[in-house]
Amino acid sequence: MVDVVERGPGLVAVGYDFSGGDYDAAVWTSPDGDAWTRVPHDESVFGGASGQLISGVVVGGPGLVAVGYDFSGGDYDAAVWTSPD
Repeated sequence: MVDVVERGPGLVAVGYDFSGGDYDAAVWTSPDGDAWTRVPHDESVFGGASGQLISGVVVGGPGLVAVGYDFSGGDYDAAVWTSPD
């Protein structure tokens, strides 16, 4: 986890997970900051070739905007994820 934001009745944290030899972006939620649940991994959203990571998240518009990096092209490219909730 590298960033946390208050959202709704709890918290949302973002970051990455290293497993299977590469980095994948990851998101967790918590009602109280003590117990955390990882949002189910969806390779089409959080994964891909090489590595992806989320480095920041903000409340924006009707939901959340997260930013980070995608290494799948062999270099660092900016990446943006959005969620209405």
